Order: sequence, then C-alpha cells, then structure tokens
Amino acid sequence: MDPIAKTPVPPYYAGIFTSLRTPGDAGYAAMSERMVALAQAQPGHQQWYSAFTTRVAKVKRAYSL
Repeated sequence: MDPIAKTPVPPYYAGIFTSLRTPGDAGYAAMSERMVALAQAQPGHQQWYSAFTTRVAKVKRAYSL
C-alpha cells in the first residue's frame, strides 16, 4: 500500500500553521495555489489573516493503517 504522504522516517520536524481569516476573499483563492512558494515570504499576512500562529513539532513516531 502506498502511503498517503511521503514523509521521512521519524524523527523529523513538521510545521503547523493555524490562522483566522479576515472577511472576504481579497485574492486569497488565487494566491492559495502559490502558498507553498510564498511560505517564507510574508506579503499577505496582514491582508489575509487577523491572527496566525506557526508551530514547529518534532514527530517521534508515525504509523498508518
């Protein structure tokens, strides 16, 4: 069975981004296709999010069914 996501063998680190969207689209739908490329830049943070938090977690164990 192929894994759902190809990840390294633990331990590895994962970034978790949580946000509250601002009202309206303001171009978010079009930009979401480019989010991975823009992840290290911050042009839309004030325009699209009223608040956000980024967490970095260490994955110690992974298992699949």
